[in-house]
Amino acid sequence: GEAEVEGEGARDKEKEREKQKQADAVDGRWAAGRAVNHKGEKHRFRTVGYQKSRVHKKIPEFATQRQGMSKPRTALHNVLFSQGDKIPELEALRDRLGSFSMLGLPRLPEQLRSHWEVGGVKGEETLEYSWTNIVHNHTSLSRSCRLQQEALWELIQTELNYLRSLRVITDLVIAALLNLHQSGFLLDVRPDFLFSNVPSLLRAHCQFWQEVILPLLQEVRSTGRPLDPLRLWRGFKTFSSRFQCYMQYCSEEEALGEFTRSQTSSNPHFHMFLTW
Repeated sequence: GEAEVEGEGARDKEKEREKQKQADAVDGRWAAGRAVNHKGEKHRFRTVGYQKSRVHKKIPEFATQRQGMSKPRTALHNVLFSQGDKIPELEALRDRLGSFSMLGLPRLPEQLRSHWEVGGVKGEETLEYSWTNIVHNHTSLSRSCRLQQEALWELIQTELNYLRSLRVITDLVIAALLNLHQSGFLLDVRPDFLFSNVPSLLRAHCQFWQEVILPLLQEVRSTGRPLDPLRLWRGFKTFSSRFQCYMQYCSEEEALGEFTRSQTSSNPHFHMFLTW
């Protein structure tokens, strides 16, 4: 009987030791988990995502919503749209921009036109809705020929759209800014600080249109024959000489972006011009 009691006592002690081992193991895993989490927290402060979040917190109140930040910039909003005490300079700028909207932009002074204005022949920078409007018997063309015509037409459309976008910059944005300069506004914001040599780009694309694309279109319009890819290929071979102006633009592109962001975040007059 005593031996049986001693055996049960030994088994109870063995169970107690097993329970203690399990408890120690749990405590160890918990401690290790805390250590890993602590290490992870320390690592989080060094990650790119965390550092970017800190940078976003430092963005000034005048910053725009361009980079996915949706919260309103109250400081700039109050400066521009406050119904209380109005800032005379901003009111005068608003009135001047309003006159542009109502009456159009005045012609630039002659000394500015030669560089900033880029002329064009009226009616030349136009395009039909589809190549099928000028190619005769297009329904009888083979499938591969039709696909080729679609691709050529898309290329021509893209070139014309880009040319028109450059014209918006020169004929609207730059022209408006230079007119504001004539009235004493935004004198520290020069067009070349925003757009570099965009007028040179526009001149190069206008010349390409007039010398390469327009003659091709005129031929198709008069003959009804399909677009000739060899005509474009000969023009593409001249890219290296035609578009040297992009060397300057690309080299200055980063500085242009930095200047624009700086003005947007710190200059309420410039922000009003952008919103106009």
